[in-house]
Amino acid sequence: MSPKDKSAMDGEGVVRAPFSPGSISIGLHTVVGSDARVQAAAILERAQAAEAAGFHGVTLSEHHGSFPTYMGQPLLAANWILGATSRVWAGPCPYLVGVRNPVLVAEELAWSAAAFPGRFGAALAPGYAPSDFDYVNVDLPAKPGARFDDALGIMRATLAAQGEAASDPAMMTWAQQPAPLLSVAKSKVAVRRAARHGLGLFFSSMESREHIRPLVELYRELGGPGPILKNCPLWIGTPPRNTLADRDRVILAQWTDQGLSDPAKFPGYPHGSAQAMVESINLDIEVLGADCVDLRPNLPGVEHEEILEQIELIGSEVLPKLTFPVTAAAS
Repeated sequence: MSPKDKSAMDGEGVVRAPFSPGSISIGLHTVVGSDARVQAAAILERAQAAEAAGFHGVTLSEHHGSFPTYMGQPLLAANWILGATSRVWAGPCPYLVGVRNPVLVAEELAWSAAAFPGRFGAALAPGYAPSDFDYVNVDLPAKPGARFDDALGIMRATLAAQGEAASDPAMMTWAQQPAPLLSVAKSKVAVRRAARHGLGLFFSSMESREHIRPLVELYRELGGPGPILKNCPLWIGTPPRNTLADRDRVILAQWTDQGLSDPAKFPGYPHGSAQAMVESINLDIEVLGADCVDLRPNLPGVEHEEILEQIELIGSEVLPKLTFPVTAAAS
């Protein structure tokens, strides 16, 4: 079986390429308070558990330094995961282009896709937290979106094997068979940028359905090619100990880093019965017209074994009951 054929089959024998219609991925996070070796091992074990539970893909998010539950090298970790699994796709979601050279980003993406054809994808973002830029000693631009726009143009030209990249084997391969790319979107400007660059949309859990729906409509009016992915946090049952309060403290630190600090605006963390989670996620899919979802049982302070239990529970009690549009389900 070729790598392409091997990557195309999920537990039901159905094709589920990265971010494809009906694809259900899980967002993995690190073990807070553990050393790097423990965290790396835990990421791999969780990814393998997700594959066994029936997820189609695995994603990782980026923040630098000691930001709780996040890691600074999600693309690198995605490659670890792809090497340690046989079916799931993986990728950084989001990957902060703003703290990197866009040509090097193109190289990283292209070589990852070449090593794991049909199993790699990524969501890109400009970066917003001053702490991330400070950590890598890069100036936070006055207009991050404008610099992101310029970087995407350079990155896309490189991936199309133009200019200096014309003879690069990774770019030539990408140009013939590109991997899917999304862009984080929170505003009309971001949606227009994604549509112009031919990128799909990634919506975070911090945005409400009421905020996202008009952005999706605008994207479709602009001829955006999709796909549209919604990040959906969840926890089956009652979250352990004080984890919800810990989450609020993490968000407060994150929002303060952006100059925002109103706790009243924090979105709630969906938790409860498996059926309640199914209904909430299906409502996201229906109202937003989402092609795929990224489920994230991520609360700071929980034990590694508790996350493994959640992965198994979500796989058995939530995944089979999620419903996508007929076009997605039939793909």
